[in-house]
Amino acid sequence: MKTVCEDVIFFIDEPGLSGYGSAFFSVDGSTITRRLNEAIEEFQAQGARVGVHCCANTDWSMLLATKADIINFDAWGFWERFSLYPEAVREFLSHDGVLAWGSFPLRNSPAGRRWKV
Repeated sequence: MKTVCEDVIFFIDEPGLSGYGSAFFSVDGSTITRRLNEAIEEFQAQGARVGVHCCANTDWSMLLATKADIINFDAWGFWERFSLYPEAVREFLSHDGVLAWGSFPLRNSPAGRRWKV
């Protein structure tokens, strides 16, 4: 990847994790973390920084425990839920992890309808 660009950031968009913990989502957390880490490590081995984006709520401690360099979350809609994991956030940040705060409401959210872009 570095032959194309010196600084590469690769994001894994993971909207399905919002279903984690429900009766309709049968994959356990350790499997999710392991499989994400497999993908993350592949891109890191190519010299990329890797981020994971989840556009809804999930068990944030699970994502924060991955080898991702960046965790992107919807701070506008889910900050209160994300803030329930202070120890996991501290641990992630202690390994030079970066939080990418999605602070603008989504177009289809009730709050987003107030904004004209």
